[in-house]
This record gives sequence, C-alpha cells and structure tokens, in this order.
Amino acid sequence: MKSAASLILALEENRNVSYAVQMKAYMKGHFEYFGIKSELRKAILKNSFDKKALPLGHDLQKYLDELWDCPQREAQYCAIDITDKYLKSMDISWLPYFENKITSKSWWDTVDHIAAHHMGHLLSAQSKEFIRNKCEEWIDSNNMWLQRTSIIFQLFYKEKTDFELMGDNILATLEVKDFFIRKAHGWALRQYSKTNKVAVAEFIRNHREVLSPLAIKEGSKYL
Repeated sequence: MKSAASLILALEENRNVSYAVQMKAYMKGHFEYFGIKSELRKAILKNSFDKKALPLGHDLQKYLDELWDCPQREAQYCAIDITDKYLKSMDISWLPYFENKITSKSWWDTVDHIAAHHMGHLLSAQSKEFIRNKCEEWIDSNNMWLQRTSIIFQLFYKEKTDFELMGDNILATLEVKDFFIRKAHGWALRQYSKTNKVAVAEFIRNHREVLSPLAIKEGSKYL
C-alpha cells in the first residue's frame, strides 16, 4: 500500500516555526502546526501525491488515516484536499468514514468542509427519508459537530435545498447553546436566502422569539 509518509516528510521539510506559532494561536491552541500556508501546502501536495497510484477504497482510507493521525494540522488539510480529488467517485458507503472524521480532532476548520462538501455530496443522491433519518441520528447523538453537520450539509444545494428539513434541524437544536450551533443556524439561513429570500424571511419572522440574536443577525444579512 502507498504510504503517506513521504507527504508528511515533505510537509516537515517545509516547516516554518514562526508561522506555526501564529497558526496555533489562531486556532486557540487546539492543534500543532508545521507552519505551512495554504498556497505552499497545495504545491507540496501536488508534488507529493499521485492519485493514479492510489485506488479508491480501503487503501485510500488507510492513507488518509495516516494523515489524520499526524499531530500537525496541515496533514488533516491535505487529507481533505485529497478527498476532494476523489469525491465524485465516492458513494454512500463512505458516510461512516466521514462521520468518524467529523468527530475526530473536531474544529470548524475541518468539520465545515467535510459537512458541506463531502457529506453534502454523499447525501445529495439519497432519498429524503434517508437524509431525514440521518439528520435525526446526528441531532440525537448530542455531538455538537454532527449536529452542526445536520444544519449546514445543504449549504451548496441552492434550489435543491430541502428547506423544511433545514428549518426542522434548526428548531431541533435550539436548546444547544454552543456558539457553533447558533452560528450554523444563521449561516444556513443566510446561504439559502441567496436562493429564496422570501422563505428565509418568513422563517425568521415566525421563529424570531426562539432563534438566537446571532442566528437572526447572520440569517438576515442578505434580506
């Protein structure tokens, strides 16, 4: 099996201690960093990873797991970038894998991309019943990041958005007082308002007494 060791080594060789300190501080000290900015990281990945040499499937998952196991956060960013390369070929069998990554080393910088892009892609091909049941499972899990996923996985669905489901998921998580949930409420509403201002305005008007000020502020931005 192809190993991620060479990619991790390439990241290590480009370590910048000064940037690493700044990046760790920006992420509230949650993670260690090599100190590699996005443009350079993507260049390193391009030079160190060959999609043709790694098939979709178990070997790919093991390769990605090596990156997720790396202490430095840039390795997880590379794992996400690599997943993007395979995404169109992935099916619903990958859903448990992405659920695991959402609940591993969880913070907005990885969760939001996995939720809106990876989960969003997988669920777009599923039935409404399957999607609703999955969202209920995430909400009932009491895992804040899975709950956030239930709210934002439709961010890029535009006119295909199931707004009734989005609204139900927002209302189902009103008792979660965490900033990231309230921010997700507003973000999802704001994004959908680009497609349907009338529906979002009506939702905010009908639930103004229970929505957080943050959700109302964010959701009303384009109204």
